[in-house]
Order: sequence, then structure tokens, then C-alpha cells
Amino acid sequence: MKYFFTKKHFSVFFGSILLALIFGCGLYNGGIKASAEVTTEVLGNTLTEVSGSGTLNVAENIEDIKLNVSETSEITDICVADGNKNFKVYEGGLYSADYSTLYLVSAGNDTLKLHPDVKKICDDSREKNHFVSIECDASNESFCVENNVLYNKDKTEIIIFPSKMTEYTMPETVSDISVITNEFCNDSEDEMFVRYNNVASNLEKIDVHSGNKKYVAIDGVLYNKSKTELVLYPESRNGVYVMPKSVKKADSAVFCSARKLTQLTISINKTFVLNGCTSLKKVKYTEGVNGVKIYGNLFGETGTKIDRIYLPSTIRYIEIINVGKGATVYGYQNTGDYEYDLSPIADIKKYVISRGYKFKNLGTAPTKVKSAKATIKGSNVKVNWKSLSGAKGYKISFVPDKKYRFNEVVLKQISGVKKTSCTIKKSKLKGKKKIYIRAYKVINGIKVYGKAVEITCK
Repeated sequence: MKYFFTKKHFSVFFGSILLALIFGCGLYNGGIKASAEVTTEVLGNTLTEVSGSGTLNVAENIEDIKLNVSETSEITDICVADGNKNFKVYEGGLYSADYSTLYLVSAGNDTLKLHPDVKKICDDSREKNHFVSIECDASNESFCVENNVLYNKDKTEIIIFPSKMTEYTMPETVSDISVITNEFCNDSEDEMFVRYNNVASNLEKIDVHSGNKKYVAIDGVLYNKSKTELVLYPESRNGVYVMPKSVKKADSAVFCSARKLTQLTISINKTFVLNGCTSLKKVKYTEGVNGVKIYGNLFGETGTKIDRIYLPSTIRYIEIINVGKGATVYGYQNTGDYEYDLSPIADIKKYVISRGYKFKNLGTAPTKVKSAKATIKGSNVKVNWKSLSGAKGYKISFVPDKKYRFNEVVLKQISGVKKTSCTIKKSKLKGKKKIYIRAYKVINGIKVYGKAVEITCK
């Protein structure tokens, strides 16, 4: 099943609930047809919603299928009324009258057999299913099957993936696997959009043919060829996952429904949605990460209950939402600057407690640097500050893009508390006028940075 949630979809969703209540109480006798098992919603002559299990009955008046909401994984049979001239059934699949388009499948069965003449497969036939095997005649001009996975004819795109599959080896030609990946914030017209699916819900391990030019697998997890992007984390992979240092990019929903994931180490600045991570007990951020944003349970879900979250000493921005009651957050006092909406926070400890979680102190960072200023002199910027007692050194940085303030660029690392000035090439600021300085001290071998002081270059 795929889930779509936007501000726009919430009104549709709750509106549908209201309609269902009205229809279910017998206040209206048109639009919805409810059998003992499968429920459908119809607007005019268009089938718009399907949910439930058992047999789907397509009425005589149905002329088109445009599903806004669908849960088809438990449909075991499809029947078309004798008078309907627009659709036909073949081996449990709902097709156009000429069999060129496949609209829906009986996803509750263990086998899918395609009609030899099908040329187009609609998205609603590509969702979660109970398939163990998929068959396609070799004469079909549009699709082919290899090891029970359905591909387009040139085998570059996965079309239908059998949800019962536990191990998958990707052929060397495949480049499009979007049917089994998750997406978050992917709608340019709506800032809150989530699509995550459970098509590969039983997948424990993924391998890739060595000749594939786009993807590579490490320990059963899928990356792009250069290992800079985490592409797919198998939902049924068991145990601990440590994100490689080479990873710079991942979709925010990449761990959604990873129900056997027990411990997670994150090494990038990124929002992560952890819906369905029912075994996840520990989340750790590596040093160097300065943006922490995790949603434990989004849209009212309650399955994720994290026990421990370890924050890096380098943290600047934080947002921890619905990770489960009783969670303990480990961090350094006197660190952190903002919530993700850029509201200032007094201290990480106060933020954590205000959100209803426990806090365990790993040490206290230095206070803010005092009397800092930056003077432009020709092609250079001279930065001065007052020595801070207890500090072991300083870091000077700037932020290239205000929209992503956690992505700071380090200009200078200064060791030694007695140093109170440095010179930076003006060109390194790329036109920016504001820089930041923070002091650090070493706690258990880790450089722990205090709060930043903003300086305007004059």
C-alpha cells in the first residue's frame, strides 16, 4: 500500500471518512457499493476508491478507473458485470476490453499471470501484493520476467515486484527501481508530502550484478555506484545499520517500515521519518553532524518507540518529534542553537525536557566567545576575539545558504586558547557578510563545541 499525505490530502481523507459514515448508515444509496468484503467508491461512472479483501465487483456502468485511494493487497478475485463493455478479466487481472491496459490485479493471490497483449500497467497494479511468482509470455512486446520480477522489455525498470520475495539480485541493466523505494517532501506544490510503500515488505537483502552502472549493494543495502547516496534499506533487514561515511544523501523516508532495524547510526544532516521502525531502540549521530531532525511517528502512528538517542557535540539545529514516551536523549549541555524553525533554544537539555524526554549529560561545552569582531582589510578579513578560559581552541565558519543553516562551511580551526585572532581570505566567504565563531574543549577525546556567536564583517 502506498500512503499519500499532504495538506490537501488530509481534507480529502477526512471527507472520505464522513462520506463513509453517511453511506454506511444508509443516509445515501448511491456512489458506494459495499459487498461483504470489498468496498468501492464511484463518482459518476468512474471508480475512484477500492479497499478491503475478497472479490472486487465492477458494475455495468463503470467506464473509467482513476483511484485516489487504494488498498488492493487483499483482493483475491475480480468480476466484471456482463453488461460492461469497457473491461475484461484475465487470470484475476482487470484489463481494458482489448487487454492492452492492466488496471488492477488480484494482489491477494500468490501468482500473477499477464495477458500476452498487455502494453500498459497502471500504478495501482504495482502496489503491495502476495505474489510469489509472476508469469509473462515471451511474446509480450512490452514486458518480461526474470526470477519472478516483472520488468519493462529492455529490463531497465522494475514494473511489479513480488512482495513475498526476501532476497533480490538486481540485473546489470536495471536503473529505475522507484516502485520499491520511498519518498518524502517530493511535491513542489505542497511542503508536506509523504509517499512510502510496502511493496518490498519482506525484503531482507539486496544484491546487484557487478556490471550494473548505477547501483551497488553493501551488506544487503543498496547505494548508488559511488556510494554517496543511500538508495534503499530493506524493510526486513535485521539488526544494526551504520551509515557509511561516504554517504552524503538519502531520502527522508528511506528507513520507513524497517521493522527489524534495532540500532541506527546517522552521519548526515537530514530529516528522517522513522514510521514503522518497531524494533528500533537506539539512534546515534556521528560527530560532525550539526542538524538533527527525526520524526518517530508521523500522522498518528505509534509503533516506533526509541529508548536512546545520542546527539553529537557539533549539533546546532534540533527537532525530535514523537519518538516514543520514556526516551532518553544523551547530549552535551551548552550546545545547540536553534530548533529547525530557527527559534532559538537556551540549551539542549532544556529543549529535550520540554519535549517530554529524559536527558543525560555527557559533558558541558564552553560558553560563548566574547568581544568577537571581523574587520575587512583589502582581500582579507581579520577576526579578533577575547581568550575564553577553559577552551582548547576555536572554529570559525559561515553558512552558504540561509535555508540550510546547518550546512556550515569551516573557514578556520584554531588550536590553543591563547590565540585570539586569525586572518581569512575574503574570497572564501563567497560574498557573505556574516561568520560564526565558537569555542571547543575536549571531553573523552571528542571536540565539544559551544554555542555560536554571529559576527558581521565590516
